[in-house]
Amino acid sequence: MHTLALVSSERTWSHRHLLLYCFPTFFIALAETGMAYTFPQIIVDSGVSNTIMGLIFGIGAFLGIFTDVIFPRILKLKGWKAQFLVSIGLAFSFPLLTLGGIATGGIALFFVATVSWYIFYELLMISQRSFVVGDDKFRAYSKDWGYIYFTYLVAGIAGPIIVQSISATSMTNALLTIMAFTLLAFIFAIFAAWVIKEPKGVKQDLALEVHPPLISEFKYFRLFTSKLFPVMLVAVTVLFIEEMFWNFGALLGESLNIGEGLNWLIITLFSIPMLIGPFVLSRFSVQTGKKRLSLLGLFLAGSVLSLSYVIEYLPLLFVIIFITGVALSFAMPLNDAVFSDYQKRSGKSGLYLISLIRITACTAYFFEPVIAGILSDLLGYKTTFAIVGLSAAVIAALLLLITPKKIHLPQKELHTMELEVGTLY
Repeated sequence: MHTLALVSSERTWSHRHLLLYCFPTFFIALAETGMAYTFPQIIVDSGVSNTIMGLIFGIGAFLGIFTDVIFPRILKLKGWKAQFLVSIGLAFSFPLLTLGGIATGGIALFFVATVSWYIFYELLMISQRSFVVGDDKFRAYSKDWGYIYFTYLVAGIAGPIIVQSISATSMTNALLTIMAFTLLAFIFAIFAAWVIKEPKGVKQDLALEVHPPLISEFKYFRLFTSKLFPVMLVAVTVLFIEEMFWNFGALLGESLNIGEGLNWLIITLFSIPMLIGPFVLSRFSVQTGKKRLSLLGLFLAGSVLSLSYVIEYLPLLFVIIFITGVALSFAMPLNDAVFSDYQKRSGKSGLYLISLIRITACTAYFFEPVIAGILSDLLGYKTTFAIVGLSAAVIAALLLLITPKKIHLPQKELHTMELEVGTLY
């Protein structure tokens, strides 16, 4: 009974850690989603085409790939706390540089703002993975990601609405509000980092690690990619759809003539159902079948979204967007939980898997704005969404057929590589 009580106490404390982490996450998500909603409109309103905007986003994401390669080297001694705090600190640059771009009327500062956005976001995502795997000894990763996604998506609903309401009177005030959200996130992140204690011995052990040669990192990437390519492809496809809604959702709303000041409706219709999956997963921990469930969610989302090509009736189109959000709401956190499982199994090599996961995300962030921007200029927004949906459904169907039920990491080879680069001690 004493052992059961102790386990229950540890689970409760781990749950409190998760809630503490989610609190600053909510405010930084308000800032990030608010910027994600308004930034594309600011660029397009400045006279930039969808294609050029896509290239700006794509190049920024490409530079983010180098960030993911470098971060394991410069942040290996720090842990999730430093990653979290530094990422929020970097977040201030995005609205500040955007204000500068509006004032000067040029795209140079918009480009720099985009790069700063990707650097901030990559580090934020790395901190999330470091926190989940490092803090949850019970490996309830689907549940952990359910909480984090739920927090982020609640903010994702509120952020665009708040920013739209304020920007209707003053874009400057909207950007200042985003900076205020960032400041609150930073304050609460400091509190969370102070309250959540690292497990004993972690700092001392990590301090003994050395920086491996860069070539060794690419060896890790090649090994993980050869084994986890199906999981990586799911991540790219899911993020492609999600980013398309964030980058082009408001512009799709404008093209559909939804109504004055209601461009946020498309993103909201997509974001609200995205709460369903994280909420369900936060209540129930899925231990098996996560890969297949994630693929089924992606297949459903893509199939439904592809129907938007033939639908002209706005209420029915809104239903299509809503169902797409529901399906993706399960696909995304389940796929992240799969990655967390493999990260845990990778031991000390897991840091490189985190980096590879973020490189995978940057791949989606690079191709999505470029491809969607070109297609939007050529075919229109609604047709572009339908094409992407159909492509996602085809990819998911193929992966359902060829992905093995179990993917085993070569532990012996990982152990040998760890010895070679000096990460075992």
